Amino acid sequence: MPDEDSENKSNISITKKRVSKRLSLLVDDIPKKQYSLFDTKQKIKESTSTMMDLRVSPFMPVDKISHNSALAKEFTLNKNILRRETAFGIVEIRNRLLTQYHKLILDCIMVHNIKSVVYKGTIAIYFSIYDIAKQLNLEWNGKTQRNIQEAIEYIKDVVIVRTDIDNPTITSSYNIIQEMKYSSKEQAYVVVLSSQYAEYFNKTISINYNKRLDELIAIKGKGSALARAIIEFFITHDTSNNNIQRMGLIQLLETINYPCQTQRQLTSAKQYIKNYEREIQKFNIKYYHKAEFFEYTGTSDIKFIPPLEGIIE
Repeated sequence: MPDEDSENKSNISITKKRVSKRLSLLVDDIPKKQYSLFDTKQKIKESTSTMMDLRVSPFMPVDKISHNSALAKEFTLNKNILRRETAFGIVEIRNRLLTQYHKLILDCIMVHNIKSVVYKGTIAIYFSIYDIAKQLNLEWNGKTQRNIQEAIEYIKDVVIVRTDIDNPTITSSYNIIQEMKYSSKEQAYVVVLSSQYAEYFNKTISINYNKRLDELIAIKGKGSALARAIIEFFITHDTSNNNIQRMGLIQLLETINYPCQTQRQLTSAKQYIKNYEREIQKFNIKYYHKAEFFEYTGTSDIKFIPPLEGIIE
């Protein structure tokens, strides 16, 4: 463990070259002969989220976005497009902005669904809104039901465009959700993942943090969304073979789309990190306040699910 007072911040940033290598090595320890064991339905069952939805996230590290916030103004000024470039990739969010609240709802649908059906290139996932509210510890009433339904409709409107950091000619564009409806036969709601997202889901690495989802949901209060976003980013990294991950505060905030252009924003971020330091440490993430960097040593109950078509080069 490094000494907090002596750690040199210049040695903790992650370069694009190193990042690209880690992306390709992330699931090297999964034998390729096991890939045939997975099909789309099983991959859904085994996954909480795609890796890139956490690492280069389209979900802002807040639970709610004020209409007069700097982020909302930037989004409106750019004709409802938000573009972020990091050392891990480039993402554009179009039409609407997504938050950690939307991410938690999607995670709950993936983890606590009733069943999934693969049909003509799309993926239908059946779930109970009541169960989602229960998992999120929300009081069940008509308003809660409407809020969750509206959040899912909100997600449906969003278009996400991803660009490969090493090859800008490679892009993926998709809506996550194609439609949501109620199934009288199943007596459950169903979201249909778009064929474009289903294809992306199959071809990318996904992550199973089902056993830790309740802990993420339990992180609540002002600034809690930042804590969850920090955790979600770090758990995408493979720490096998003592491959400890370190990243400076500013670089991390920029990577997860947390505003840090002003001293006031930076001070708020530091305070939130301090407030939720214990929750963050439960995922083996330590923050060194004086040197201003994070260190992640790995979480044993996080699983990486390979692409159905093998590792993406």
